[in-house]
Formats: sequence, structure tokens, C-alpha cells
Amino acid sequence: MLAGYPFFWVIGMGALIWPLLALPMAGRLIMQRRTVRVPRGFGLWVLFLVWVALSLIQLQGSAPFPFIWRLANYVSATTVFVYIYNTPRNRLPSQRVVALLAGFWLITVAGGWLGVVQPYGQLTTITEKLLPENIRNLEFAHLLTHPIFAQVQDFLGYPLGRPTAPFLYTNDWGGVYALTIPFFILGWLQSTKRSRRTWALLLLAVSIIPALLSLNRGLWLSLLVALLFGATRPGDVGRLARRSLVAIVLVGVALIAFTPLKGVVEGRAENQHSNEGRTFLYEQTIKETLKSPIIGYGGPRPYNGPRLIPDLGTQGQLWLVLYSQGFVGLVLFVGFLWKMLRATREGPLVTFWCHVTITIALVQLFVYDMIPVQLHLILIAAALGIRETDPPPEILVEEQLAA
Repeated sequence: MLAGYPFFWVIGMGALIWPLLALPMAGRLIMQRRTVRVPRGFGLWVLFLVWVALSLIQLQGSAPFPFIWRLANYVSATTVFVYIYNTPRNRLPSQRVVALLAGFWLITVAGGWLGVVQPYGQLTTITEKLLPENIRNLEFAHLLTHPIFAQVQDFLGYPLGRPTAPFLYTNDWGGVYALTIPFFILGWLQSTKRSRRTWALLLLAVSIIPALLSLNRGLWLSLLVALLFGATRPGDVGRLARRSLVAIVLVGVALIAFTPLKGVVEGRAENQHSNEGRTFLYEQTIKETLKSPIIGYGGPRPYNGPRLIPDLGTQGQLWLVLYSQGFVGLVLFVGFLWKMLRATREGPLVTFWCHVTITIALVQLFVYDMIPVQLHLILIAAALGIRETDPPPEILVEEQLAA
């Protein structure tokens, strides 16, 4: 899922591969002889999945592809969570998962630079060509299978490429960048190898340029929250987070002060069009949800009004769940994430950085959609963090025998 993601993106399967790659994990869980374990609070997530399935009755017409796609990703993220939580550390070491997540941050940064260098770049993929014509002509299917390198927008008064690769939207890029940087800090900045730590600082500095050009204020806020949160920790972790925060701020200020990025950032700060549009969209989403507060509408719907805005139930996972599954679904979804946050508040270093990732996820709920990539990353972090504090029974036995 993680190391092979660039390949799947190039062939047009980046947004579709998650449920398919979760199938072998599901098969292993089904075939294993021992009982499958789940942590406390997991029942909230199971109820949420049931609520998503029930919301199908609210869809207009037959079940559309977007609903099936979202449901499949909810189920696959669940499968990944249960698989990691149940897999012994001697078979799936935490260091390996951390390395893969840190590598995914590097993939994200590389994709960001691709969008900076080639903002109008796009790929016609094998998957796109193989789709039946009636599906290929659907706007949503085209979006999933036809990768672009950046979203070129001119709301600042001139065209600007906001990095997208290797994801669907620039908000996805920003969301993944922030969710995976805790594992880059853990795997690289906290490495015992001095050369690796030096490279980490250089890579962080290089990553700031696409992060600024993305104009993702949610990313900037998420990154600030992560480092401030880490800075409150005592010992080496706190010192590292404080140094990283100072280094990123200094590099960012230097880039803004002495490069053309100054005009870009100032323009973003002065432009309120996005704020006004989002506020109106959120107001209408709440207003319409109050007409179907229990089970929602099953998925986003176009806004029928005088203004031109995105579909209701978009521009943030919180709003997607609220509009699609009603207030009940939202309570179950947020309640589960809150349970995972509390379950990872204490434990070893790996658990701490998983806790930071879940904290970032709660910040991003309001502004970023999380399907497919971010949701999987969040549940990977949650399962990994909890597993470190609550390992499978056979691990406990092996450790006791070793002692």
C-alpha cells in the first residue's frame, strides 16, 4: 500500500488500490486460528460502518459508484487497522511500519515537487483506457484514474500550480504531508545515525517550498499543532520538536522574505474568497442535514440555490460524515477517533507519535476529506500506537519466557 503507491498512481489505481490490497489482510485474519482481537472503543467504529450501510436507503436512484467507493474504503481501512493490531511485533515490527510511513512522507514531498516543476502535467493511464466507456465518461471515474500533478488555480489573480501528485487534490497532498511527518521525525530526525539526521534536516527544508505553494492553511495549522504538541514533551522528544519548529519557521520566514514566495503567501492571507465560500457551504450543509438528522443522505448532493458552490457534504470529512450519515454517524465517527486518541496518550515513543498523528487528524476533520488515503494512514497510526501498549497475547508469553 505504501511503498508501492507511486506505481499504482502511475497506472491510475492510486485511489482504487486500497480495498484491493486489504483483501490479503482480510484473508489472513479469516484463516488464522486464534481469535481476532479489537481494542476498547472499536464497537463505535463497527456501529459507524453499519450506519454508513444503512444510509444507502437515502440515496437518490440506484447505488452510485462514489457511495460504493467510500464504503469499500471504510471497510478496507478497518481491515488494515484490525490486521496491524493483531499481527505480532516479531512478524510485523513497529520499526518497519514507521519506516514505510516515513517513506510515504518522502513520496509525498517528491510528488509535491513534481507539481511545482510541472504544474500542468497529467497522465493518461492504463486503468483509464481499460474502463468501459460508460464508466470512463463519468467525471468521478475520470478524476480517480487520470492523475494530475497540480491544481492550477487563479484566485490570487494569476495562475498558480498547487501540488497534488500523487493524490487527487491539493488538500489531500497537504493532509498526507502533515499526517506522516511525525513518522519522518521519528524515523529520520530521531535516528541514531548522524548522517541520517543531517539528511532529515535538508529534506525538511526542501519540503517547505511545495508546502508553502500548496496554500494549504490546514496543512500549516496541522504542522504547527504537531510540533507544538511535541514541544511540550520532556526530554529528547521535546527538544527535537522545539528545534524542528524553530528550523521550519526560520527557513519558512527566509523563503517568504527573500524569494517570490512572499507574494504568494501574502496573496493567500489577503484572499478571503475561500473562507466565505467554505462558510456558506458549511452553513448550507448543516441546514440541509437538519432535515434528515438521523441517517443523513448517503452521500454529497449538489446545492440547489443561487450560488455556485461545491456539493453539500464536501470540503471536510466532518461535513461528509454529517451530511451523508447524519448526526448519529458523526458522533460514532468522531467518538471512535477520540477513543483512539485517549488510548495512545501514554506509551513508548512510537505510541506518542501515533498520538500526534491522531491529534492532527482531529484538526483536519473540519477542512480536509480523508478518503481514501488519509483515513488509512490514521487507522494505521491508531492500530500501531495501541498495539505498542497492548500487544497480542503470544507476544506477552514470548517476552515472559525470554525474561
